[in-house]
Amino acid sequence: MIALEPWERLGAALLTPSLDVAAPLLAGVEAEGWSRLDERLDAHRCAPLAASRLPPSLRHHVPPAILAAWDHARRAATIDHLHQQKVLADIFALLVAHDLEACALKGAWLSLFAYPEPGLRPLRDLDILMRDREAALEAHALLVKAGFTPLEPVAGDLSAILEERHQLPPLVDPTEQVLVEVHQRMFHDGRADLADDDDFWNRCVTRDLLGSRVTFPASEPLAVHLLAHAMWDHGFDNGPLLVADLALLFDHPDFGRVTYDALVARHGLQAEAELADELVSPPPSEALSPAAAAAWRLMLAPGNEVARLRQRDTLRRAGPAAILAKIFPSVRQLSARGAVRRTPLGILGAYARHFHRLVTRRRQEIGAPVDPALQEARTVIDTACAKNIDLSRPSPGGR
Repeated sequence: MIALEPWERLGAALLTPSLDVAAPLLAGVEAEGWSRLDERLDAHRCAPLAASRLPPSLRHHVPPAILAAWDHARRAATIDHLHQQKVLADIFALLVAHDLEACALKGAWLSLFAYPEPGLRPLRDLDILMRDREAALEAHALLVKAGFTPLEPVAGDLSAILEERHQLPPLVDPTEQVLVEVHQRMFHDGRADLADDDDFWNRCVTRDLLGSRVTFPASEPLAVHLLAHAMWDHGFDNGPLLVADLALLFDHPDFGRVTYDALVARHGLQAEAELADELVSPPPSEALSPAAAAAWRLMLAPGNEVARLRQRDTLRRAGPAAILAKIFPSVRQLSARGAVRRTPLGILGAYARHFHRLVTRRRQEIGAPVDPALQEARTVIDTACAKNIDLSRPSPGGR
């Protein structure tokens, strides 16, 4: 049985719009708990929302330095969002000018149209979904030509990268302040994708933004995307903004529950959706189900512990064939990670670099101990949702 600590319960209350933040919750957190909560909220971009959820009469319960940091994060996120809006508008002006069909995923719509104010939902990056692989490559090339630069040097073949990944390497806007990721798919693995269906694109909505026409997914597939990303790709370890995101989506006037339920059933997410419903609208008592408590523990876990857990999960879930494919990738897979000269010596050198990385960095990562409390939480989530979560692909960290 997973019993959340006082700071975890307070974090859940601060980030669940349907819950009241009560004085006993605030008073029950000790100094170490406040430090943990502050670190987790900062890491997951939740401090602005937490600041907004504090009733004025209860703000004195928060340590002054932490309260000041949360208030500052709220102001800074609002200013950052103004620039992100401009970059998003510029991107769509460029894509529309070249007749490329696209939509802005995840936080772009949420911050603008679901949250009370945009700064309460800080964006780690702008996720741009293109209609197909060729369009993704063309959009990436157009952005580079317009002054966007790779976050890190890209030595690999971009076409080969899209054979391995759902997105291209991130770009940075010309002011070097906003990350942009161009996607060819919404889901990370080979499952039937939400965007494979013409109905997805037909139901997209277009809004005016700073003189540009920006397109977003309809609210129901957006909710399914958030849910699938949280469970299939992360096992609920990708941060607690998920709960506020879904809560505000479910309450939005454009959201249709019947359409959402149909998409959930089509993509086999019924168990995940039931858990999401409990997280968004927890029972009146303090007794969360084991799965909901496990989800909060994972969502509020420190990043280094989550990384260790994911490495352990990758090995545990992978069969012999998958492990061998990781150890002995194809030349095409190596090309997605870096330039490979198609000569015997060039291929030999690429494999030498790959094996050196396995023996040095990856061995240390895989051998690191996993927090038993997080391992227990992962087991509870797996049992509740009974899904084959794909944790084998590195995440760029965007929502």
